[in-house]
Formats: sequence, structure tokens, C-alpha cells
Amino acid sequence: MIRFVAFALLLACTAVSTPAQDIANGRLAEALAQKETGTGWDGRPGPAGELSRYQLTEAVWRQHSREPFAQARIETKARAVALAHLAWLAGRIRAAGQPVTAER
Repeated sequence: MIRFVAFALLLACTAVSTPAQDIANGRLAEALAQKETGTGWDGRPGPAGELSRYQLTEAVWRQHSREPFAQARIETKARAVALAHLAWLAGRIRAAGQPVTAER
């Protein structure tokens, strides 16, 4: 999770701006997956037990899904949770009274 957020911040700092639609359409999620696992995920959990190309932790999975964490091995389900988490992060930024921009 820490790597996921750290890379999101790094990516945000290098872009001019990222409207909320970019999060919704998955461009950021794909960039994160590329950073986390490169061109593919070999099925092995990460050092903290993360699963999928998006290296989702069980805590993040449980926050956005009622299915068993093992379902994170299914690409479509993992992507849905990754997108939900990015939307949640954007919501937290908005709740803090800030616009969702690349800098944030």
C-alpha cells in the first residue's frame, strides 16, 4: 500500500494536471500497475502479502470488496478494487477542501 500511494504521489508531481476523469478511466491505475509489477504479475504475493498487478493489500481489498481476498488474483476484480481505491483517495482530497489535481 505504501508503494501504491508513494508512486501515485510521484506520478502526480510529474504531471501538469490530472482531472478526476483520469482516475475514473483507469489511466492512473494502469500506470500504477506498470510501476508495481512491470508487464505482468507472476502470481506470487508481494512482501506484505499484496496481490494482483496493482499490489493490493488485504486491508485495501476489504475496504472496497466483500469478496474473499483471494479473488484479488482475478484481473477484472483487482482492477475494480484499484479503481475504487483511487476514487476513494480522490474523495478524501475533496473532503479536505482541495481540488483533485496532479499535485495532490
